[in-house]
Amino acid sequence: GATSGEATLVMNIPTEGGWIIYAKISGSEPQVDNAALAQLVGGSARFSGEATAGSGKPMLISRASLNSPLLQLGLSGRMTGDGRAELTGSGRHSAYGAFTGAAQLAADGPHAALHFVDPFPAGGVTDVDLALDPSAENKATIGTLDLQPLARCQASGQAPGPVAQGLDTEAQ
Repeated sequence: GATSGEATLVMNIPTEGGWIIYAKISGSEPQVDNAALAQLVGGSARFSGEATAGSGKPMLISRASLNSPLLQLGLSGRMTGDGRAELTGSGRHSAYGAFTGAAQLAADGPHAALHFVDPFPAGGVTDVDLALDPSAENKATIGTLDLQPLARCQASGQAPGPVAQGLDTEAQ
């Protein structure tokens, strides 16, 4: 979709040398066209953030946020001296609940780790960790999901809480 936004840039060049630049951005995308992203955010999104960079200093990202009908996310990060981008953040998704995460874009590809506090309360699934890490074949792999709270479910569906009837998670 069409993204609109605005930015304020301030650059300081002191007489003793060096430089520093400060940027504040905000904007919106009224209609997200990518189907997967639209499903994740709820069709539209607003974003804002601040960044600073200077001679001899890494670029810092602060007070970055993404707000949409389904997702609220706060981020901060930096560009490291070796060219990696690092981000950390936390937020809440309407379907998956609260989460925290960290991501890094390195020479070998994207790396990320997400922790969902209570993504499926009806099933008793809590504390879920997902990881994205490039493999030797440049493929992304998702970490394992521990369904231990569901391991007590019987084929008859006799489990505490509103778990789907007929769910069988017993090891074969």
